[in-house]
Amino acid sequence: MSKQVFALDAAATHRITVHWITEAEPATVQINGTILGTLSTVEEKAAGKDFILPDNSPLHVQFFNGYPQAFRAGFPLAAIPDVDDVPINQRQRGGCLTAWLIFNLVTAAVVAGINFLATFGALVNNRVGISPLVFLVLGLLGIVAIVGFSLLLAWKKLGFYLVVGHILVAIVINAMILTFDVKTFAPLVGIGILYAWLHKGGIWKQLD
Repeated sequence: MSKQVFALDAAATHRITVHWITEAEPATVQINGTILGTLSTVEEKAAGKDFILPDNSPLHVQFFNGYPQAFRAGFPLAAIPDVDDVPINQRQRGGCLTAWLIFNLVTAAVVAGINFLATFGALVNNRVGISPLVFLVLGLLGIVAIVGFSLLLAWKKLGFYLVVGHILVAIVINAMILTFDVKTFAPLVGIGILYAWLHKGGIWKQLD
């Protein structure tokens, strides 16, 4: 089966994918894996067909010389390589980013371990005035962070969202039990750096 992918935005976060087998058989049009419709006949492929995107903008797909073309609101979409066609061992992330992700992974594991030990300590002799449940939740959040950084190392976008979720929930908890000041939001700086780093050099586009 042949496949052509088009980027709907500059970062290629949203994509149009056209699948077809032969010129005489129907072609399927998808957005981010969800089917928009089909081009059923040879005539329909040549003339093109209009679809409506989730944001209500028009998408026109047609075949020319046996290959699909896509237009959004009259403007042609750029064809891009499909991530699935790029082997993981050929994806380039850079040693600095890899080292930074590993450092955060190890840090998350250490912090999670400390919080679980603190949970046990608070249950045995709670003199710190903080509920053992708080340490338990922070420990579980540490596991979320571990999974997140591990998925990022495995080229999965889900890892970034897990890391962001872990940071946001941790900020809320820390704001409830500690002094609410500028330092509470310091982890957001790290998230901003990670976001910029992943988008630098097209790394984000290589994530599954």
